[in-house]
Amino acid sequence: MPAPMTRLRDEHDNVEKLLKILESQSTGATGGRPDYGLMEDIAEYFLTYPDAVHHPCEDMVYVKLAERRPDQAREIGDLVTEHGRIADATRSLANTLRLIDQDGAVTHHEFHAVVQGFVAAQRAHMQKEEVVFFPAAEQTLTAEDWNAINIQFEVHTDPIFGHNLEERFVTLRNRIFSWNDDSSPC
Repeated sequence: MPAPMTRLRDEHDNVEKLLKILESQSTGATGGRPDYGLMEDIAEYFLTYPDAVHHPCEDMVYVKLAERRPDQAREIGDLVTEHGRIADATRSLANTLRLIDQDGAVTHHEFHAVVQGFVAAQRAHMQKEEVVFFPAAEQTLTAEDWNAINIQFEVHTDPIFGHNLEERFVTLRNRIFSWNDDSSPC
């Protein structure tokens, strides 16, 4: 499997871990008040890495696929536009989490709906990529294509799950791994 595909799939696994945390926090599965700070950190991560690095890498793969097999790209749909909608959903989630502390600015129902909509959209998007887009790209792109994509992708490291943990995400990373250690929903 080409290195960018391995990385994209690994990143989907990492995103799923974060989605499980968001979901359990918003539904009260943790027992008690949601940890809005933790959820804000997750939203910040989505803005910093998946929306800013992961999706643009997928866009490069998609563009190459569309060049080589426009018919397959049409079947998949416009992933670049879809990534834009997901980035909008991330900003909406981040904004909702910022407003949650203001009395009455966001009801629990609105908060829950935004989080659940975000989680559902992310999962549906990743499922489409895993089942349709990634296999098509793996069958179609050449070694030269993958090398060019990998060069661009290697410039960036994941600020939580990569080798160079960013200071602003230390607490979030520790929480993610403590959830895993406690046999939590992650």
